[in-house]
Amino acid sequence: MLTDAKARRLKLEDGPVRDGGVPGLYLFPSAEPGHGKWIYRFTSPLTAKRRDMGMGSYPAISIAEARDFAMEARRIVQRREDPIESRKADLEAASLTRQMPTFEAAARLVHTEVSRAFRNPKHA
Repeated sequence: MLTDAKARRLKLEDGPVRDGGVPGLYLFPSAEPGHGKWIYRFTSPLTAKRRDMGMGSYPAISIAEARDFAMEARRIVQRREDPIESRKADLEAASLTRQMPTFEAAARLVHTEVSRAFRNPKHA
């Protein structure tokens, strides 16, 4: 099982370290000692190909957080979905939600345009 002490001593020449808490979770070391990136490796149920899903960087993402992210990704795979595709769909949905104005904002915009047209009918 990967500990914080082991992760802080991680060097580039050590190569990827398996977490041991969650199957498929690895810490890949970076050039800076004690830093790395979390990768969750899994086989996509959609394509039957191995995929690597980035989970963030260490130490910004702790070992416990990386395990939680990886366990959620495992649950998604067990539902026969691809967690990378699922994350993309969630990001797209969130982007659309951010772009869509609230009812109040849309009503104010329409009200402004309509009142401008009534005040100055030549420019409508």
